[in-house]
Amino acid sequence: MGRCKYCGKWAVLSRRKHKECKANFWMAYKEIMYVTQQSVLERIAPLMVEKKVMEIASDGRIPMELMKHAIAKGFVGALSLLLKDHVLSGEEEEALIGFMDFFVLTEKDADAQCRGFWGFS
Repeated sequence: MGRCKYCGKWAVLSRRKHKECKANFWMAYKEIMYVTQQSVLERIAPLMVEKKVMEIASDGRIPMELMKHAIAKGFVGALSLLLKDHVLSGEEEEALIGFMDFFVLTEKDADAQCRGFWGFS
């Protein structure tokens, strides 16, 4: 027996995770990415987004460093959609910078997600 890496409770048969805990974790992770992406695209106030993301992370037992990772992935997804026309308007750029500043996302964070998002290594 070992402890579940998601909930910390005992897992049977030398497993280190419960199937339900793993499913809840990844569902929450993906939801954070989606909420982040939509909030950037719809220019929702970052303070409101933070509250929602914190709730999702708590429910899915997502640690802070992975929550930031999911936020960065959602941000890059939004950026990708905004760049489909190959131009960022001043309003779009301002929203992106405001979001990055609020969530303390660096270019390094975004670059790391771009490699995974667009298949760069």
